[in-house]
Amino acid sequence: MKRTLAALIIIGLTAVQIPALINNLYSFELANGLKVFLVPEPNAEYASLLVYHLTGARDEPAGIQGASFLYQYLIYQKTENLEAGDHFLIMSKTAGAMASRINYDYSSFYKIVPDTEINTVLWLESERLRSLQLDDHILDQQKKLFNSRIVRKRGGSVENRAYNWVHAAILQGTAYEKHLYEDAGNLVNADNSDLLKLYRNFTDPGRIILVISGRFAIDELKNLINRYFQSLPAGSRTRPVTFFPAEPRREIIFENWVEADLPYNLVVIGFRFPARISHDQVFTDFLRYYLIDERLSRLDYALNQANNLEARINNDLTDYFEANSFTIQISTRKRIQLEQAKYVLNRELEFIQGTPLKSQDLRAVKTLMELDYLKNLSRPEERSYLIADTFHRYRNLGHLESHLKRIQRITAFDIQRAAKKYLNRDNQVILNVYAE
Repeated sequence: MKRTLAALIIIGLTAVQIPALINNLYSFELANGLKVFLVPEPNAEYASLLVYHLTGARDEPAGIQGASFLYQYLIYQKTENLEAGDHFLIMSKTAGAMASRINYDYSSFYKIVPDTEINTVLWLESERLRSLQLDDHILDQQKKLFNSRIVRKRGGSVENRAYNWVHAAILQGTAYEKHLYEDAGNLVNADNSDLLKLYRNFTDPGRIILVISGRFAIDELKNLINRYFQSLPAGSRTRPVTFFPAEPRREIIFENWVEADLPYNLVVIGFRFPARISHDQVFTDFLRYYLIDERLSRLDYALNQANNLEARINNDLTDYFEANSFTIQISTRKRIQLEQAKYVLNRELEFIQGTPLKSQDLRAVKTLMELDYLKNLSRPEERSYLIADTFHRYRNLGHLESHLKRIQRITAFDIQRAAKKYLNRDNQVILNVYAE
């Protein structure tokens, strides 16, 4: 790793300031159980509204897997005051944008609009929560459309099938063993009454966190929230879910595939990484940066610069609360190159486990992690997500600030210990895919 990189990163960090997040955050809970967090930022150019549901794919009963994904399309259907498609039309007129994240542990929907349009998006969300009209005709129609989307999304590529196999093996025995889309195609035959029962969770104020960040007048916004959301029926008062981190695997899994007409050879090597709620998560995140991040990738240097293997490197890290799947995929044109690449990769993994990192490498990675975290906090939409996600996991927001401090306190010993625990042979799933 080049020393000049560490120097440049540190210079950049000095210009970044931590937003006054905690001191500038207002929170309250409505009588119906809806939890609200407001973060005004007068200098922002827009406002971000996030509706975060404490309901995810892990809450789906057997037989309706994929229902949470289907819901992100159903929310734009007819309501008491809107026809199907009006939601999109109104959002286009606000010059705003919207997106969703569906996860095993949560579902979230956010909108970004000029501050003058906050009233509009608050009304749109309250309209969905209060009067979304889902009858058998709408559900049957949308299930068929959803099924065709899932078929396209899952695809049939070798890389997709390889990733899904490795992912399932890594997370075997956890709440995340099945890939999010694995059984979603069966939703077309699901009973509509089961779907409606699950969807009541999405309209339950006691299972919703509302976060608004960006440019707005705080008193005016509080009045609007009370106006649109106070009248929602009282939500549940169930105790929060307690999450339990899973331990690393204790037995290597190894398999070979041979594929006809494949123009390359590839290996997918996966590790069970710690939960989002785990103390070790920050250390394995460091390992991911060090090995894979394109700004300083040790693996790219070892494979392509030091050994000239012309390898293509991809990676994936899941975002789950109790366990995670981290995969590294290496592909090469020639099989001999792939075998060399696997040797180099194993050598790098063994080195990290057996040798403390140099101080300049440690500092460079930590600085990149700090920069990325601060960059996310500086953007209203990402800040809103971090607030909701942190509150969901810990029931307080202290971890927003403590996470940055934990990055700053990382030592070479921490990284070596985490490497021994999570990059060791027994925690690996290895799939070789060879061209016939």
